[in-house]
Amino acid sequence: MEIDITDSAYAAAHTAEGVFLGAVNGEPGQFATADFQKCRAPISVSGAGALGITALNNMVLATFASSGNLTVPPESTVAWPDGAEIQITRLNGGAFDVGVTAGAGVTIRSESTKLKCNAQYSVITLRKIGTDTWVLSGDRKA
Repeated sequence: MEIDITDSAYAAAHTAEGVFLGAVNGEPGQFATADFQKCRAPISVSGAGALGITALNNMVLATFASSGNLTVPPESTVAWPDGAEIQITRLNGGAFDVGVTAGAGVTIRSESTKLKCNAQYSVITLRKIGTDTWVLSGDRKA
């Protein structure tokens, strides 16, 4: 099925969870539904805790009132698919750090063990590269 964005059919691609965006499918104004990715509203967190499946391929907005970590639980707890990605944005200012930590059996690979957002509005990204193995990149500090 293709959606012609020149008419009202495009509106059918909208859901309560988000908007579908896609790549041009060779014809002007045509988008193939197989090329669509669902955009979701970011998840807001106000303190330390474990990341869940709702964070999958999503942005987590952290506004911590004290320093803390978001824990990446093992696949035995959360069914993380290969290539999963989670972005974490530190919205709070001040001295309150926002970081990530590995749950039991999880490995987070990061240059020089930098596991915290560097400053307010810093974005760090977790990407699953293997069974219970993640890489952390972005604007980080130790």
